[in-house]
Amino acid sequence: MTKRVEELLEKINNNTIKTESPIRIEEYFTALRCVELLYGDHGLDVMGVLRKKAPLALPVILTRLKQKQEEWARCRSDFNKIWGDIYMRKTITSHLIIIASTSSNRTQRA
Repeated sequence: MTKRVEELLEKINNNTIKTESPIRIEEYFTALRCVELLYGDHGLDVMGVLRKKAPLALPVILTRLKQKQEEWARCRSDFNKIWGDIYMRKTITSHLIIIASTSSNRTQRA
């Protein structure tokens, strides 16, 4: 999403897109719901400002998107560590169960 915002902002800055009239944001973004969710209760207001004054709104939205991306990356990293530990413990436990059942079968045969 940040890449699309950066591309649109660059087009506006290079005057590839004329900003005299409101920009049809839907033509440039497919994930507008992300912007709404990003701003919570104010999401629809932000979308209105984005449609009417994209050159002013896009830098602010881009900054917020980058902050959220960093936050999500940290969360993903933390969860990967947690789930890695859980997976490792479950794997060790299942191996110990297999070893225990195999050795109990051997002692029963003897």
